[in-house]
Amino acid sequence: MNDLRNGENIVPELYSRMDNANWLTPSVAEILEQGATPPGGDGSIREHMLTIQRELTDLETPARIINVRSMPSYTLYVARPETIGRLGSRRTITAAEIKKSLAKIAENHPDWTLGFMPKIADDEDALGILLRTNAHRPLSLRRLLVRNHYRNMPTYTSVPFGITLEQILIVRDLAALGHVLLIGVESNRQNFIRSLVLTLLLLNTPAELRLALLGKSAEAYRAFTNAPHALGRWLNEAEHGQRLLDGLQKEITRRQKLFEEHNVADIRAFNRLQQEANRPESPRILLIIDSLSDADWSQSADSWLPAMLKIVKHGEACGIHVVATIQSQDEHGELQAAVKARVVGRQVARERSEKLPNFHPSLLRFIDAFWSEREGELIPIEFPTVTIAEVSKTVEYWQQNANQRLQENASSTISGTTGVTGVLTPPPTPPKPSTDDLTRAAAALGSTKPEQPLILAEPSQEATTALKQARSLAAYLG
Repeated sequence: MNDLRNGENIVPELYSRMDNANWLTPSVAEILEQGATPPGGDGSIREHMLTIQRELTDLETPARIINVRSMPSYTLYVARPETIGRLGSRRTITAAEIKKSLAKIAENHPDWTLGFMPKIADDEDALGILLRTNAHRPLSLRRLLVRNHYRNMPTYTSVPFGITLEQILIVRDLAALGHVLLIGVESNRQNFIRSLVLTLLLLNTPAELRLALLGKSAEAYRAFTNAPHALGRWLNEAEHGQRLLDGLQKEITRRQKLFEEHNVADIRAFNRLQQEANRPESPRILLIIDSLSDADWSQSADSWLPAMLKIVKHGEACGIHVVATIQSQDEHGELQAAVKARVVGRQVARERSEKLPNFHPSLLRFIDAFWSEREGELIPIEFPTVTIAEVSKTVEYWQQNANQRLQENASSTISGTTGVTGVLTPPPTPPKPSTDDLTRAAAALGSTKPEQPLILAEPSQEATTALKQARSLAAYLG
């Protein structure tokens, strides 16, 4: 994948760009919907602010709201507790008192969802009050991609994984991160994976990135297999997934040998040499597995785990990246130990989250999961959402692009060698028998008597012919 141009760092390009293989990426504005804007244009943000301040005062726990941070999915009111009491015995209201009053305010407004943040990172004297109403809407992917924090990232493999409660973007370069493991993420898992895959497909051409989908739950992302980035069909059975993992092991060995021959350490350096020599680059490969907790995957773990661990160990350098899901922290311990980047579900992390210094259980209603890259780290995040229409437009764009390439050059290839395309190729469809074959097969089957089986110890020529015709008919009819 092209992470450098003429020796200079690049940034994610939200407009169309052409790669070295003459693939043209779409413009993000053409594909992604703007999404909902933060509510409040009608004055509701100020109205809610005054209501919260007034009711806190009525409950003898006054606080002054000093800042408002508005998001499509909620509004964060930054408040500073005030002092009460007579002169000489005045004291500042505590965060615990504010929290208790918020519970009473929530009873007065059943259409409100309130969350309490004990401290604000950039102001230790302030606390946060989160409010979600019926006017709030999910956060769109486009709103994260247009942020400066994302656009300042240096590679096309940068992905916005979510946003914190204080509205800080969690964005990482998948090429450097290597792999991601989702643990116990249930309700919004599909949003996370769709936004990850869609981001990479928008910014990377089929010559730069190839995609494979494994696991029964991966059917939710099956539409992506219609894009030219896809290595082939969706593989829903562990047996087929095992073959793909074995193929990727061999591809890692092949790439390592290439790197050694060219005296480079990884795929970035290798592709830079390929660019300079005007030769095809090796594409990165993204492997989505949803879920390794499925019965057939769990039961056959001894067979596929060694291959998976090798891919996780060497994949980062070789440009092969795994995003996999499991249901519990009690399974696939070796894999968990090997993958540093994790997305942990709310229920799985509930006990640990209660020990976080600046997290209250009411905030669970405002997040989708926790992000973690180090032992003991838990960062609450909200996922962006992706619509089915956005996925369809992305796939249609790339299909049209691929068709145009074929019309211009029928011998053009999608990308450099991946080593595993044959594994994901659908089994061949049996040829359609001729009308005469079908007629003869049907007649032969209809004329056979039960006491005269077609398969004999020494079958006659007529029986053999009838059997071939019957098999042809059965294959055609499925």
